[in-house]
Amino acid sequence: PFKMKSQERLLEELNTLYDQYDVRLVSFFDETFTLKKTRILSLCDSIKETMPELRWYCNTRVNLVDEETLKAMKSGGCRGLSLGIESGSQKILDNVKKGITTAEAARAIKMAKDAGLLVYASFIFGLPGEDQSTAKETLTFVKNALPHGAQFNVAVPYPGTEFYNYAKEKDLLSREVTWEKLMQHKATVRSESLSQ
Repeated sequence: PFKMKSQERLLEELNTLYDQYDVRLVSFFDETFTLKKTRILSLCDSIKETMPELRWYCNTRVNLVDEETLKAMKSGGCRGLSLGIESGSQKILDNVKKGITTAEAARAIKMAKDAGLLVYASFIFGLPGEDQSTAKETLTFVKNALPHGAQFNVAVPYPGTEFYNYAKEKDLLSREVTWEKLMQHKATVRSESLSQ
């Protein structure tokens, strides 16, 4: 089951870093930092009130931000966020059951930029159904949405995942998968129409 650190505990840890170690910049590595809106709004108020010099970055999903949240984040010290978009092709997003649309992704980038935040977006090439045209759709999406930065990785078939089972069933793995060779910058799988 999913368990979040309490806001009280999080603030206690931040205050320790802020007061005792003079830390003024932190990154939250939760994949979905904005999962609970009320928690984020309250956290931002508390940071603004008790640690006014603290600056921070976080990761989240495009469907878990809105104008109110983004403005509160900026006011509460946030300077940027990273959005796991994965693809600029709706076909690929649907294939992997991402649960978002490319329009939502573009809107989230625009809202974050309008709120004065830096926006980074991450993408994965080689997901199920990827071909030349869907890869180009991703590049076109980035050119149109213009996040401040974009990171491109290749799909990694981690054993035990749905993607691994898919790749094995379709005979798309280039070799026997070993954990030490699974890297986001080195392909170990091909798609039905693209080579490794």
